[in-house]
Amino acid sequence: MLVFATRQYQQLGSRVLAGAAGRHRSLHEGKVDWLNYPDGERQIRVLTNVKRQDVALIAGTPNDAAFVDLLDLASGLVSLGASSLRIVIPYWGYSTNERRTAPGEVVCAAVRARMISALPKPPQGLFVTLMDLHAEASEHFFDADVHPEHLYCEPVNLEAIRLLGGTNFVVAGTDLGRSTWIQAFAKKLGTDLAFCRKVRISGSETEVQEVYGGVRGRRVVMFDDMYRTGGSAMDAARAYRNEGAVSVLMHATHGVLPNASLIRLVGSELFETISVNDTHPRVFELQESLPSDLRSKFVVHSVGPLIGDHLVSGN
Repeated sequence: MLVFATRQYQQLGSRVLAGAAGRHRSLHEGKVDWLNYPDGERQIRVLTNVKRQDVALIAGTPNDAAFVDLLDLASGLVSLGASSLRIVIPYWGYSTNERRTAPGEVVCAAVRARMISALPKPPQGLFVTLMDLHAEASEHFFDADVHPEHLYCEPVNLEAIRLLGGTNFVVAGTDLGRSTWIQAFAKKLGTDLAFCRKVRISGSETEVQEVYGGVRGRRVVMFDDMYRTGGSAMDAARAYRNEGAVSVLMHATHGVLPNASLIRLVGSELFETISVNDTHPRVFELQESLPSDLRSKFVVHSVGPLIGDHLVSGN
């Protein structure tokens, strides 16, 4: 199988291939030349012969530019004769916009799925791999001739939580939204769990009203599928600390963290460590943006080996 990556996912693509080097010799790098013109247009040239080859494309959708790169390169790979195409989307943008919540609202996640469904289909099929979806309804937005699948990052997340927790820790949620995942993680890690119950005060404010689970004298490792600004995580961390937790750490599959969100989280001194997976390309620049004395507080775990295993096994 040939493995290509869009521009924003070059680093994760390299990690997929690096993790596969000693384990999956059937994965090989596909090369692309991206040329930018002064007016903003670009030229894409596929340098590797894909004719009658099984092809994978690592191409998340963290922003509109990345999504257009996905469409253009995927279409080109099929037109150049790929036998099959598996698009791996580590971060599915608009995942919180999967249903209409107000009259006239456009469900952007469904629009994106329809656009991918309109791509030309290779002879052996078009497959889409989505990772730790915020809303699993997104799987059902694709047309019948596209084969979506949900790849859970559980092995990576469990190891990250285990490393953060050490001994005598509790797996916790920022709220009740990921209770099923938290329960599963706690059971597999052989530890206890905790949750926060929040109420909405206004359109932009929530308040933690109750903590479920014993956290006094223990380390609390919070998990969520996605951290954006981290406001809810900070509220939950304060609540756990007020209940007697000795420290609070947090891990998420997707570290979106726009603008100065990470600086605000680290500067709050509520968290001993913050860790995320590399499903969103922004995490690499976030690592570099932190002052050297704070970089140890932000840890990035790679889903590259997990993706490599998935591409080889096909499931």
